[in-house]
Amino acid sequence: LTTEAEARGVVLVAPDAARESWDLTYGEVGPDADFIEEVLAWTYNNINVDPARLTLGGFSDGATYTAWLGLQNGDIFPKLLIMSGCARFVEEGRIGMPKILMLHGTQD
Repeated sequence: LTTEAEARGVVLVAPDAARESWDLTYGEVGPDADFIEEVLAWTYNNINVDPARLTLGGFSDGATYTAWLGLQNGDIFPKLLIMSGCARFVEEGRIGMPKILMLHGTQD
């Protein structure tokens, strides 16, 4: 996505999970969410970013993490891009109403 982002003047930030997958997968949310918060703080402090255009996205486990984290932080992430993941239910603590685009192929 780097080439497409650069061609359109889009800032693309792609943090990695601390382990093989996101901490939500292991049932211990915290380290990855904290890291994403640090990355966002650095981005806002160093790059001119319009918060209204911020989109959180991910693929597979990253998409599931996107759904979970994005629904709990809809006030921070106005748009979610969920690619080949599952919607993780947020029973408590859901904030905001982000726009959601969920894509899933037929041959995953």
